Amino acid sequence: MLERRLDDQTRGDSQVRRTVATILRSGAASPAPIHKALIALSDRGGAKTIVTTNFDLLLQVAARRLRSRVETYSLGSIPRPSRSSDFSGVLHIHGALDESPARTSEFVLSDQDFGEFYLRRRVVPDFIYDAARLYHLVLVGYARPR
Repeated sequence: MLERRLDDQTRGDSQVRRTVATILRSGAASPAPIHKALIALSDRGGAKTIVTTNFDLLLQVAARRLRSRVETYSLGSIPRPSRSSDFSGVLHIHGALDESPARTSEFVLSDQDFGEFYLRRRVVPDFIYDAARLYHLVLVGYARPR
């Protein structure tokens, strides 16, 4: 509703989404030990695969610090689950902060976004279903220490 009120839109480059991206960029840019541990645990024999709902890029920063290269995928660009090594990287199912502040970041941020990606297009539930058929999934919830 805030996007509609401020920008008369609910997608794309709205003031609300730019503000969310600005806040995420201004936060602590250093990964916590949990990020490094998750990257290490996500290794399935040379292909690191981790699925996250977080918008930030702290997992990628942790991987770089561990001298491990991982690709980043977000929403529509996430590869379909398969047993090949092509199915790897940090997969942001709710969108990811774009590394360039000049570009718009796509996020599952509102109830309308949730309806689009979970109910109408079924991007997220179909992805999780396919991944669960092929792999043992480990679900981890954590909060950054303050």
